Amino acid sequence: MENALEIYTLGGFTVKRNGASMTEFATRKTRALFIYLAYTGQPHSREFLAEFFWEQRTQEQALGNLRVALHNLRQHLASYLVITPQTIGF
Repeated sequence: MENALEIYTLGGFTVKRNGASMTEFATRKTRALFIYLAYTGQPHSREFLAEFFWEQRTQEQALGNLRVALHNLRQHLASYLVITPQTIGF
């Protein structure tokens, strides 16, 4: 199975790609964003995700944090993400 992705969230968090464990998540929020996108399986607006994950920040700061998290996710999981200027999905 080429490019197989396994996500385990019970009993700890593990992501395996092609059988190898991945540990490249920069922050817990980046990891949480990835889990949320994978679990919901639908696209979400950037504004919604920024507010949802960084609710105590200004919109500008929250969107900046989202861009940083997306940069980290793109480096390792770009083929699983659908990213447009308005939405992000898994």
